[in-house]
Amino acid sequence: MRSLDAARAVCEQFHPGLLKEIEQFPYADREQPGGPVIDLFRIHGGVGLLIPKEYGGHGAAPLDALRVQLALGALSPSLVAAVSMHHFTAAMLYSLAGKAGRLTAAQTELLRRIVPDQQVMASGWAEGRTEQNILTPAVTARPVEGGYLLSGSKKPCSLSRSMSLLTASIAIHHEDGTAELALALVPADAPGLSVHPFWGNELLAGAESDEVRLADVFVPADMVVRAGADDPHRLDDLQTAGFVRQGSRC
Repeated sequence: MRSLDAARAVCEQFHPGLLKEIEQFPYADREQPGGPVIDLFRIHGGVGLLIPKEYGGHGAAPLDALRVQLALGALSPSLVAAVSMHHFTAAMLYSLAGKAGRLTAAQTELLRRIVPDQQVMASGWAEGRTEQNILTPAVTARPVEGGYLLSGSKKPCSLSRSMSLLTASIAIHHEDGTAELALALVPADAPGLSVHPFWGNELLAGAESDEVRLADVFVPADMVVRAGADDPHRLDDLQTAGFVRQGSRC
């Protein structure tokens, strides 16, 4: 139990009072869809755990982040399953934000609002298809004036009903028949975005792992992260940061 005690102490350091408030609710209430734990996570500053201090976050070291997850997971497995995807997204995006010119001004401004507004970010990479390569997304992005229209779905997508922002892998199809991997930043209230039941198992039901459908959802060009000629490794670095940091917590 010493490791759990240490984990609880670290969690209290970053999110004072969060564990105590979670414990006020019966376990069944914590794990059910629409339960209180994700809101409690947000209220206690949970979204900023891995976000750099210059963006208002805690900038937690990997070991401390792991201990926070251990403490929360002992009380609510659903909460940890859900917010791991938020942290995955934060690890990706803020790794690019650390160097000038790798994100657009609009993207950088969006990242500066995540902690002050306590916005939860969902990670839309999976598409619910057996043996599907998540780096070859089925969600298509059709170029239109000023941006793209996104169509397709992401499932399961944790935090689907609590998210403020969806980060979705997309395929931009070009006239020569090639497809380019990119990442779209989509507000949860964007017209054409809808959430539908998907996860039918009671296990981890509180993680909100449902289906997010996109029906001609418009995303401005400056809210799509692409690997251009000016920075050909941008998407590679983004993926590496996210997968390595997420894997360190598994």
